[in-house]
Amino acid sequence: MIESTFNEIVLLLSRHFEVIMAFNIGLGVYYVIILIFLKLTDRSLRNYLKNALENVLHASFFIAQFMIVALMVYLYWYNYVKPAEYLAIPGDISLHTFWVKSHQEIFFIDGNDLLVTQANGEGRDYVFEGSEPLKEYHFSPDGKYMLILTGKRLILLERQTKQWREIDGLGSSGGENQKAVISGVRWAKDSQKFCYEISRWSSVSSQDSIFIYFLVDQTKKAIQSPARRISSLYWDEEGQNLYYLRHETEGLASINQVKVVRIPLATLIPEMVTEIPYDQASVPLDNLEMRGIRLFVKGDLLAFGATAEKEQLVSVKGRQIGIDTDDNFYFINEKWFRQRLFKVRRRPRPQEGEIKRHQYDGGELTFTNIRWLPDGRYVVMQQFDLGVLILDPFKNKLGQLLEKRGHSYGWFIDIDRYTIPDTYFENLPEEGQNKTKRSLSFLPR
Repeated sequence: MIESTFNEIVLLLSRHFEVIMAFNIGLGVYYVIILIFLKLTDRSLRNYLKNALENVLHASFFIAQFMIVALMVYLYWYNYVKPAEYLAIPGDISLHTFWVKSHQEIFFIDGNDLLVTQANGEGRDYVFEGSEPLKEYHFSPDGKYMLILTGKRLILLERQTKQWREIDGLGSSGGENQKAVISGVRWAKDSQKFCYEISRWSSVSSQDSIFIYFLVDQTKKAIQSPARRISSLYWDEEGQNLYYLRHETEGLASINQVKVVRIPLATLIPEMVTEIPYDQASVPLDNLEMRGIRLFVKGDLLAFGATAEKEQLVSVKGRQIGIDTDDNFYFINEKWFRQRLFKVRRRPRPQEGEIKRHQYDGGELTFTNIRWLPDGRYVVMQQFDLGVLILDPFKNKLGQLLEKRGHSYGWFIDIDRYTIPDTYFENLPEEGQNKTKRSLSFLPR
């Protein structure tokens, strides 16, 4: 009991280390001001203050300074020098999340089905029950609809009624040598249309087709996928054009030229709008905005898949979490002081034939897909053995939400009201690229 209380006090003080340091500096400044004041006043006042305050002022100041500095040294040692204790699994993890004070809905894929539960473990329900494994789901920006992608079908679901209809499917593959896949699903900002792609290929040929589906009249229009496209398709903010990037390789002069191509809804004919000299296939979004091209990239915040890993280590309130090079799970409550929460164990490297997720000596991290919930209060993550966990970094408390592995958990947010740092969407990624530096993850084709 005493040890637990002491640890809670240390956690509390660690969260406010920078406040303690600022207070100590302020105390020192106050002391200097008092000394200057004594120097500038007349002799009688100096004598009076000296007799009244000399012992108390000097003694209290140095005692307070000593205690605060000692406290700061201890907190620094505790969080930066002292070896952190390994998280005991499952001993240090609660088997439920009833203690979580949040009703945030969290959606997740369970085989053929899409389910929803609240962050506190209540209200679990089926959203969609399928007949084949699910791959992805995409919320419409207004939150009224969802697009659910399986291995062979694209399904539109109305969230309020849970009524759904099949938008497209692959049907028969046409033989063992022919394959097909649906990908590239993206909503327009007005939530009244979306695009997707169907790729078919065999040992002798391939064909990519782009489709635009309109909810108003339940019709779709087809566009033949252009050649040499290197980026995913993106809607513009107005929802009247699709954009993609293309590299031209005709001659040495065009090696570093990235062409920006637009597909207007009015004509459905690709047209080049500008060329950007750049040495990579990804182009900073600021570079496009300077040319009057404003892409609707926030829609990627509403897309979640069973294979595409996402991370969000900075909350909307500026708090940070992460795992350092010594495998310590840390929490930054204010600006820079890291509070160690626990040490993360690694698991042996995958055996031959398994996918290697991280290339670290000593094994692979067992915590992945770390994300803040939209309220900026709790953190959700995947643990290799236990499934999906929720962390309260303020109390260093962990609970098990789902006994499911995978990266499919997600939630709906109002992207017009949600504050998103500009660095989350710095680059427009290459075709099939999973994530870019200092940006959110993007679902590959």
